[in-house]
Amino acid sequence: LSCSINPNRGYISSAYQMMGVISWYFPFMVNFEGLTGMVQYDDQKVRKQSTIRIELVNFVEQDGKFRGKHISWFDWMSNVFRKSEEEKLYNGGVSDPPHNFVVPERQENELRIGVLHRFTNRDLECEGKLDDTKPCPDTDSFDFLSTVLLATHFFNTRREDFGIPTQCNKNLSLFIYDTENEEGTTFDNIMSLIKNDQVDVLVGPLNTGYTKTTSIISSAFKVPQISYAARSNILDSDIYTHFMRVVPDFEFTASSVCAFWRHQGYHVAGILIPEGAHGESAKKTMTKHCSSDVEEDHIRVYAFSFDPTSSKTTNVEAIESLQKTRLNVVLYVGSGENTLKERDVFYDLIGTAIETETLSSSTTWHFVDWYIKDWFNFAPAEYKWLLSGSFFFDIKVRKS
Repeated sequence: LSCSINPNRGYISSAYQMMGVISWYFPFMVNFEGLTGMVQYDDQKVRKQSTIRIELVNFVEQDGKFRGKHISWFDWMSNVFRKSEEEKLYNGGVSDPPHNFVVPERQENELRIGVLHRFTNRDLECEGKLDDTKPCPDTDSFDFLSTVLLATHFFNTRREDFGIPTQCNKNLSLFIYDTENEEGTTFDNIMSLIKNDQVDVLVGPLNTGYTKTTSIISSAFKVPQISYAARSNILDSDIYTHFMRVVPDFEFTASSVCAFWRHQGYHVAGILIPEGAHGESAKKTMTKHCSSDVEEDHIRVYAFSFDPTSSKTTNVEAIESLQKTRLNVVLYVGSGENTLKERDVFYDLIGTAIETETLSSSTTWHFVDWYIKDWFNFAPAEYKWLLSGSFFFDIKVRKS
């Protein structure tokens, strides 16, 4: 973005979906109210306070009632969010935008960003949920929303400490859609963003499978799409001509794991993979990087598939098959979605592995999904000892 700041645009421009899309502007004294909650600060207060309070209100039902409220604390010194608090559900609010929200006309120096993210989830359970057709608030996603809103404000106000050039002539407008962790909703969202909102760039979604679908659409309409989570190799295809990502694909991880195994002198290993294209892609990539024409460097990989949507009963077979091989080194590859359903399946697989002694003090398991380590924070106490003998492969970004 090349640039000079426009003195007439001293505000953050943002948009939010609720039975359509509403666009609005905020002055420097930012006060997000109504549909998105509220953020209260200005440049002078920021300099004097170490933290700000960010209060987000979740999406509005068709009857005009909010579903819930979430509170985050942002530390200005470290530029990170502190642990969030969740408040009980309440019934305040209306579906109409507050009086201070205005619908602007498209401006020449405006760059429209469409964001697809899972803010609510049909797989979750919550107070007052009567059936599976109503999604529940996904409170883990609210810090993401806070970050998006703050990052947009920082860019539009040219925060020097973030290295944003003051001569930039672009201002960002956000169009944020809730995918509800549902493929049909995600499809409707991206079509609305492209055809109705005419966005310049798409960001998201979280789900790898949905990213495949949306990337075909974005490529067809020639709209760049940036992923912040999808690492599967299945997206490395000429079909997705406008797809980009800010995280490494699985090639990088597979190469690192196989190099580590060679260093440890392993010649055979097992991998637990989810059924479907994502798992098969991981299997092929691991096999490629662990193979070698030099016999002492060759590592034979055995793959065992599990159903990422199933329960402990139906996935016992995968663990029993793994147990029969008596492999001491095992890599677990998740579906990459970080959903509660996937977490429950993971706990069931780990529990079965412990019961069958497939996982014990004499075996070493490896994990590559970025969220697995956090899952152990919620795991039953009897699983915590696994951390002492497990390896987590993480991605670190080096600054040049």
